[in-house]
Amino acid sequence: MPLGMAQSKYVSDVLALNPLGYWRLNGNANDVSTHGNNGMPAAGVTFTGPGLGAPIADPNSQAAVFNGAPGQSISMPTTASVQLFQLDWYSHMTVMIWARTSWTANNRVLLAKEEGSVNFRGFALSLDNGEGGAGTPMGGGRLVFALQHNPSFGPGSGNFLAVETLSPINDGNWHFLVATYDGSGQARGISLYVDGAAAATTLYSTGNSLNSMSTVNNVPVEIGARALDDDRPFSGLLAEAAIFGTALTAAQVRQLQNDTGLSVTASIAHFAVGGSFVTGFSVVNSGSQPANFAITFRDDGGKQVSLPFNGLGSLATLSDTITANGAKYYEAGTPQGDLIAGSGLVTADPAITIQALFRRLGSDNSYYEVAVPASIGATEFEIPFDDTTLAATGAQIYTGFAISNLDTANAANVTCTARDATGNVIPGAVSVPALSPLGHWAGYFFPALLGQRGTLDCTSNSRLGAIGLRALGANGISSLPVIAIR
Repeated sequence: MPLGMAQSKYVSDVLALNPLGYWRLNGNANDVSTHGNNGMPAAGVTFTGPGLGAPIADPNSQAAVFNGAPGQSISMPTTASVQLFQLDWYSHMTVMIWARTSWTANNRVLLAKEEGSVNFRGFALSLDNGEGGAGTPMGGGRLVFALQHNPSFGPGSGNFLAVETLSPINDGNWHFLVATYDGSGQARGISLYVDGAAAATTLYSTGNSLNSMSTVNNVPVEIGARALDDDRPFSGLLAEAAIFGTALTAAQVRQLQNDTGLSVTASIAHFAVGGSFVTGFSVVNSGSQPANFAITFRDDGGKQVSLPFNGLGSLATLSDTITANGAKYYEAGTPQGDLIAGSGLVTADPAITIQALFRRLGSDNSYYEVAVPASIGATEFEIPFDDTTLAATGAQIYTGFAISNLDTANAANVTCTARDATGNVIPGAVSVPALSPLGHWAGYFFPALLGQRGTLDCTSNSRLGAIGLRALGANGISSLPVIAIR
């Protein structure tokens, strides 16, 4: 690092966690940890210019460029047999990298110390596009971590542990990818994180039994491939690769994500596309420098869900860079499509302001709009309600609300008490189910509130994003402010 150049907090915090190796790929393949196991780019690996690397709050960051050429990789030859990297089935470990790819054709390796023939011993963080018949949809682009010794596929087979995400990572955006393993010899000891949040996962094929077989090998750590002969070279950008001899905690992973400036700051409590709805996302940068944002879409159960964006295709995460003092608008869905509803988990630079605008196509062929601003959430909040009639027309007014759980690890238990205009409790008016981690719930009609005005007072054991929703007659809809108490 040139004298006088500031080191980003992300880089400092990675180094503070004592990695076995840390290859920033910042214009070279040097190991910036204390161990100095430098890499050797092969078969045409190049590097981007400054500022085109992973979004880690370093304006000069770079990345390695891979095009999938045979034999292409960055290999660390001194790691082949050194004791530091002899991580066996009982070893705690973390494998971490930033990746950007749109590759869908077949499976590719991101970061590995794994044989490419004979027993395939070792570990690998890879992109699963459905090749090999493990049940992943073709082109599915899932993140998979495997720890193996001579794997056998099929019922009753094993000798490997492997877990993969349910959502894709090959959407062309940068993603922060982490796999941790607790040395238990069980697949449940593997955790996967995408962009700082624990990912919903499933077993990969029959990868649930290592049978205490050694995973140690004498091949080097490689970035963008595994050892020959079946090397699976990567196509796309890779940066900030690191391996640890410990299993990082969820809090440590989240802190690294927070270091990037793309920290989890807010929730969009509700969106709806299809079923007569479309949803737009307005993103404004009020700062004097370009700023990044990402919105990950979640269904009621907290699982990632893809939305059909006009001109962008199907995205589980919408991310972009907004120019200084600039703004962009993105729209998803058509009124004629199947209904997809849920919430959005926002990570953004502090200068970014985001709101969702979901619109319903009314019976009069007009659109009616509800604005849902991104919210940092609260554990106690109040929503005013009005379930009387509209004086001008006599139309019935209905009040509902939507909530989303910002906790990545714990369910939210929510209690809402309805009070009338004089403060008296309306018994049993509102019942809210427990929300899964990052889960969502919306209620639109509460019979006990009909004919009354008052407040809904809600408390939760975890932070919730919330928005009040109001229906006016057959077509009109609007949003209601949420009063955050704590």
